[in-house]
Amino acid sequence: MAEPDPFRGTQYRATRQLGAGGMGEVYEVEHEVVGRLMVAKVLRLELANDAGIADRMRVEAQALGALSHRNIVSVTDFARTADGRPFYVMEHLEGCTLGEDYRKRGAYPVDEALDVVRQILAGLAAAHQLGLVHRDIKLDNVFLQQTSTGERVVKLLDFGVAKVMADRDARAPAPPTLPTADGAIVGTPRYVSPEQVLGKKIDHRADIYATGLVLFTLVCGRGPFDHVRHQDDFFVAHLGDDPGAPSDLANQSLPHELDAAILRALRKNPADRFQSAAEFSAALTAIVSRRSANIGWLETTPSANAQHAVAARGPEQPAPDAGVDSSLAKESTTAPLGAQASTATRTEVLGPAEAGAAEPALPTHTASAALEPRQVPAGATEPPRAASSGAARLTYLGAGGVAIVVSALGLWATDGSSLPVLAVVVLAAVASGAVTARIVQPLLR
Repeated sequence: MAEPDPFRGTQYRATRQLGAGGMGEVYEVEHEVVGRLMVAKVLRLELANDAGIADRMRVEAQALGALSHRNIVSVTDFARTADGRPFYVMEHLEGCTLGEDYRKRGAYPVDEALDVVRQILAGLAAAHQLGLVHRDIKLDNVFLQQTSTGERVVKLLDFGVAKVMADRDARAPAPPTLPTADGAIVGTPRYVSPEQVLGKKIDHRADIYATGLVLFTLVCGRGPFDHVRHQDDFFVAHLGDDPGAPSDLANQSLPHELDAAILRALRKNPADRFQSAAEFSAALTAIVSRRSANIGWLETTPSANAQHAVAARGPEQPAPDAGVDSSLAKESTTAPLGAQASTATRTEVLGPAEAGAAEPALPTHTASAALEPRQVPAGATEPPRAASSGAARLTYLGAGGVAIVVSALGLWATDGSSLPVLAVVVLAAVASGAVTARIVQPLLR
């Protein structure tokens, strides 16, 4: 290493620097006694005398130490360097961050994106149960670990700005001695929730919002506010811009329920979002189950402009920062099968999959067009039109016959001696014919 080893005088030896952030630097280290490779995060040298930030490092270390969960990086030690800087040691992971992988690959296939986000939500559920709000969920704070067995495990990183809730679990760390100032915006501008922008009191639903943004980005290949260039404009977008349906930007077919789930997670009002990570995960699990079931499926059509939009982003566009119940279906921006509508929505309708098939049959494309005014349910038959016409003729003949008979009787009884008498006879004949039609028509159905 070109720079002096910050861990000299401890039982760890730095082998290489892995990265650096606003608060700390991350190194690959080797335990001098057991020779095991690990990762250590140490407070930046220029911040060594900042008691508030040093205490934040303590909160992060204790939070990660208390969170023993498959989807959260584990911490094994907390100590200080020879010059007094706090540092903590965590497990060494093989792989890369979600942000690094996304910037190389672009949009993820739906099933892969759902797998990653469900694991993120599993880690968040454990943190929330302990009384911790991450406050900085983003692509670069998610690690994709490749295990020795080839399995990919998602790990949440960087609880450096985590909020310790008042109703925290007994195992949770004590809050920072210097709490966040009122009105301060904590988090990454691209991923902060509306309540974070306003400096309001936040809870775990801020993490739900950020996770919705992560999922939106993974399935679309871009975020809902990627047109924004400046930090303040991100804040304005989070507060006032309603994101469009992911299927309007995606270059792949998305389930209608996924559209609805993402948009629900991104509601401006926390009360309108999923109320827990477990609830969000359950909605995604229902989508996964339906996609793998041997049944028909309703998907959106890939946007014709999506590929162009991604290509147009160009190098100047900054990459993202270094089941569903009926209520969800109602929130979809496209109508489900069987909905009452005057025009068809932009959909693909997949027929029932053949037994044993991994994917449904090729979709039948339905362009936007007026629906047929009259549709016959599957299995039903059209009423015989000839029979209907015959019944109408009999009704008319019967009504006409009665009208003629009444007219003849009336004229015979009155001799048609005056115009008023004739008018009464005609009216009586018409009324008799109408009554006859009303009586006969139901009998002939």
